Amino acid sequence: MPPTLTHSASTTTLHKIRSSHQKTLPSSDATDLSSSRSYDDFLVEQQRDTDSALSVSPLKMKAAVSLPLGSNSASPAKDGFSSSGTGVVAASGTNPSQKMNFYVLIDGISPFILNLNILKNHHYLQIATQYYSELYDGKPPGPIFLSKAIHFGNGDKWFYFKRRATLQVKFQYEVQLRTPIYEELQSCQESILMGKNPSRQFLNVDEVLRVVSLNRLLLLITDPWAPQYYINVFWCTYNSFTEAKVVLDKLKERWFIPDLLKEEYNYSMQQEIFYNTVVKRKVRQRVAALLHDYVKQCFWHFDDDMVQLLHKFAQEEIQGVFPTLAQKLLGVMASTSRLPPWESYRQKKIPKNMMASMQRGSASRTTSILNIPVKDLAEQLTLLDMRFYNKIHYTEMWNQSWSKAKYRHRAPNLMDHINFLNHVSNWVAQIVCSEPNLNNRKKLIKRFIKTAEHLMKIRSYNMMMAVDSGLSSGPVYRLSLTWDDLDESVLAKREPIAALTSTSDNFKKFRAAMQQAYEQGEPCVPYSGVYLRDLVFTDDGNPTFIDGKVNFNKCIQTYNLFQLVLRFQGRDYGFSELPNLQAEIETHEQASKDELYDLSTGIQPRGVR
Repeated sequence: MPPTLTHSASTTTLHKIRSSHQKTLPSSDATDLSSSRSYDDFLVEQQRDTDSALSVSPLKMKAAVSLPLGSNSASPAKDGFSSSGTGVVAASGTNPSQKMNFYVLIDGISPFILNLNILKNHHYLQIATQYYSELYDGKPPGPIFLSKAIHFGNGDKWFYFKRRATLQVKFQYEVQLRTPIYEELQSCQESILMGKNPSRQFLNVDEVLRVVSLNRLLLLITDPWAPQYYINVFWCTYNSFTEAKVVLDKLKERWFIPDLLKEEYNYSMQQEIFYNTVVKRKVRQRVAALLHDYVKQCFWHFDDDMVQLLHKFAQEEIQGVFPTLAQKLLGVMASTSRLPPWESYRQKKIPKNMMASMQRGSASRTTSILNIPVKDLAEQLTLLDMRFYNKIHYTEMWNQSWSKAKYRHRAPNLMDHINFLNHVSNWVAQIVCSEPNLNNRKKLIKRFIKTAEHLMKIRSYNMMMAVDSGLSSGPVYRLSLTWDDLDESVLAKREPIAALTSTSDNFKKFRAAMQQAYEQGEPCVPYSGVYLRDLVFTDDGNPTFIDGKVNFNKCIQTYNLFQLVLRFQGRDYGFSELPNLQAEIETHEQASKDELYDLSTGIQPRGVR
């Protein structure tokens, strides 16, 4: 049976127990507690709950707990200890009718309780070791050793075992590549760790995956009851920790679900029917659906051999079980381009010579900014920016492509979005610094302040930043004679923008404003710089692998940031287009920093205040 990830053991012989850090013992010698103290008293006094977030399959646990210790027939006792098919025999010198509870906690495995006769200490070690071995079908990945022990006055015992580091090797990425998916060891702390959910707005649960082995991750996302959220995270980030061919091979392996082995586990007929008619079918259905999504989202990762393998798999395997899904898969393979997203964009982009001719003609369009209503100017800036924003694909944020010269070609729309902010900022600065008349220059600054104010009102935050940064640029900021002559009421209009965009508490107010717009369903063009900065810190500050396993917490953080950048795509402002004004803004020929500074010093020479 394939390994199963569950969150509780449901058999009556298993009970969750509460535990806390006790005195670490140098050996298996235990510490005697007061005879008036019982395990129940111990539970009441303990406040910290360290229940394992994961457990192994209930069927496996049940089989392990109820297994006879030794052969089916009675065997000679050693040190007064013997075992038989009926259970454990008491040690010599003890009352065979006296019972005790043996509480066992093994790192990464759900705690369990055995009701036993009173035995000698080393027998308890043997019982726990054999239990652990049987969890892995007699082939445990590494030994366990006693770390802590408590003897209670009523005869109960609590043993805490740790596992040797040798287990870690089984789950390292390089080993997982060679390990078939159905040879993955049982779920344990070394193969999968849960942690606190960093952001409930995307998945409203207390805990999420933090570290996971490659095979366990593929088993999880192909589980019919796995959250769609994990699947989304996987598709958006898998290229950061594995290769496309590996994913395809593992998905194909998952399709071939092994049969139940009745001689190994005592399954009932109902369990077998459920497994064959429900579990198997749903897993295969999920695999077929994932292959369809794989082609639709990442077909450009496939080489020719992968395409042929998948085509053959769809025809020979999926077709016989899910003919409709097979045809959908073959159909999407036939219709989906294998060009990377940035190559597809490059084919559609306006040729440079056409753009140059548009720029040469811009000199004849001299619409005065002073004659354009603030509302119209803000709306047209927003519509232009929204065009770039709506085209951004999540792959453009992979590997910080926008910030690395050799990868920027992979982020064409994101670069257009960023460059348009710089373009508008330059446009604002050039218009102000090109106006020789003081009164007109004051009117221009006032007009742009009001434009930024309106942009903030309609949540066009990228353009708000563009206009405000143009006014804050060195060539404009140094025009003290112009700024000093403006009314205080005009300058006060910039204060809410400064407060909103403050970097204090990591842009707390700016983030809150964008979150509020999202929750209220309002259109918005976010200032992506906040989240791109987060992406850099997430990428640079977190390892891709931890102890050779996938750092899925990093994948989750990355995916969440992708969502924060792209979540407003498709929300329509409903503004009317003004092509002439848009053309004037778009085709503005940018001035260099030196040119802007020369314009600025031309209207207010150095040293003049």
